[in-house]
Amino acid sequence: MSIILSIDNWRRLFLNCAAFFLLCCLFTSCGEPTAEELIRKGESVSLQNYYPIHDNSSWVHEWRSTRGDKWRGSMTVVRKIEKGPDVTYIVIDSTEESGSLLISQSGYSWDQSGLTHLYKINSNGDSIHFNPPRVVVPGSMTAELPFRSDYRYAVYSPSNEVRYSGNVRLVHKLEKAEKVESNAGVWDDCVVVKTIRTDTDTDGKTYTRRKAVWLAKDVGPVKLISGIPETSKQLKGDLIGLLISTTNTSD
Repeated sequence: MSIILSIDNWRRLFLNCAAFFLLCCLFTSCGEPTAEELIRKGESVSLQNYYPIHDNSSWVHEWRSTRGDKWRGSMTVVRKIEKGPDVTYIVIDSTEESGSLLISQSGYSWDQSGLTHLYKINSNGDSIHFNPPRVVVPGSMTAELPFRSDYRYAVYSPSNEVRYSGNVRLVHKLEKAEKVESNAGVWDDCVVVKTIRTDTDTDGKTYTRRKAVWLAKDVGPVKLISGIPETSKQLKGDLIGLLISTTNTSD
């Protein structure tokens, strides 16, 4: 009798485990797909949660150049301005390099295009205005469809005189999703966005620069590379920045 009960108990245990396994599979399949899965399927990836900007958001990156130079740069949201449905975040950018501190103030906003940069005021009183606002990160992207945007910038003196101006074309491309490690943590499924920027000055001369950013969901930019050569097939450049601290967390 004890042997029969033992077999029945094992049978019930097996069935319960099988049911639990099936439920886990069901919930996993119904869960939110990763960015890597969406990119592999050629589907759109929403990027708003990959660059969360809100009250008290901050990021500190340590930068290194191929020449061995090292410095730190930070972005801190200090204020939110609401005008009806429009929300502008005031951000202080600071760069510590060779014992000096460079500070500027910018305005950012999320709209139907994505995260946009409205203006920038430097510590010397000069200001830069973007018209239309410069798209930092598109709202959504697919790997097969680069996102193109054009804007005009003008640099004003403290007395509001135009120092110079120019036109810019940005081409954003969703490259892939991968893991990033830094002193601030480890982030899986970071989306990688490569940006090609082409400036055209008033003389008609053009200048092209390339950079890439790795964005972690609910955190923001965890890795940045700029100065990528035109002929490079890899995302390697003259400067690399890695996140060392942030108030945004993915927990």
